[in-house]
Amino acid sequence: MATSLNGWPVITPALAPLQLWTITIPGTKRTLRIAKPAAPLLAAFAADWHRLMPARLKLDTGPVACWCYRQARAANGFSDHASATALDLRWDVLKADNKRHMTDQELGTLRAILGKYVTADGHHVLASGAFWGKTDEMHTELSQGWDRANGAKRTTTLKDVQQVIERLHIAGDGTRPI
Repeated sequence: MATSLNGWPVITPALAPLQLWTITIPGTKRTLRIAKPAAPLLAAFAADWHRLMPARLKLDTGPVACWCYRQARAANGFSDHASATALDLRWDVLKADNKRHMTDQELGTLRAILGKYVTADGHHVLASGAFWGKTDEMHTELSQGWDRANGAKRTTTLKDVQQVIERLHIAGDGTRPI
């Protein structure tokens, strides 16, 4: 079975109806098509983004994307979007041009949000392209082992996702106590 760069199983178009979950981002009218096991966690992250980011980055007014069966653009192998374990949020503002578009305050807010999604041993289950060598601020994914700069201790596993869902009391619909 093919896997994406972060080690999660790739979801082919034929399997998409069985393996993808459509979930509404809490606090918005937007939906995500995402891998079922990670759907509550990624919806909760997107809800935090929507709630905490300034008006120009709110999710009800701009594009969001998740699953897309494709190869990675910047590495060899399947994109994390192919396993439906990655989100691109507000690419209309956070352009894919390797230039910084977030303010210092927005980057700080993003770091604070990502800092909530951590396992008991300090592994950040989510990583953002805002903090890699090549700027990709719209992109957030289940962490890959090589993302040391953002706190990832290893590639994020299903057990890691489940642990964070439990620790943050994330419900199946992506809502959680604040």
